[in-house]
Amino acid sequence: MKQHRNSTSSKSLMELEGLPVREPMETDTPLVQSCLRLMRIPLEQLTTENLRQLIAQQIGLIFLIPLALDRLEPDAFAAGDLYEGDLLHAVVRAPPTFWAAEPQLRSRLDHVVMNLKDRIRFLERDIFPNYERIYAP
Repeated sequence: MKQHRNSTSSKSLMELEGLPVREPMETDTPLVQSCLRLMRIPLEQLTTENLRQLIAQQIGLIFLIPLALDRLEPDAFAAGDLYEGDLLHAVVRAPPTFWAAEPQLRSRLDHVVMNLKDRIRFLERDIFPNYERIYAP
């Protein structure tokens, strides 16, 4: 049974998933240390970079993908620390089985991607040809 978003935002992934999360150790890679730390932070405090990092590791997708989509819907190029669009890149790499099991989330992602496709068509049809005219001999 899925919990409502309002009841989850003040909780951490560790609490929501009911799993014990060990403390990071010095021998862990920096990525593992970071993910273990982030799993203890309330969802409402996670940054775009935090979401990108956890989603890229396929941690807590059912809780984190809705938060990521909240950020991607107004700005498909929402960025963590890597590059513009890195959050969307992490989200679309979630397994197809996840998207098949979550049609409402998939519909939200479809909307984000379709808006991007519309922008591409606009650029190709209206902007690029007119811009290239400036440099035509």
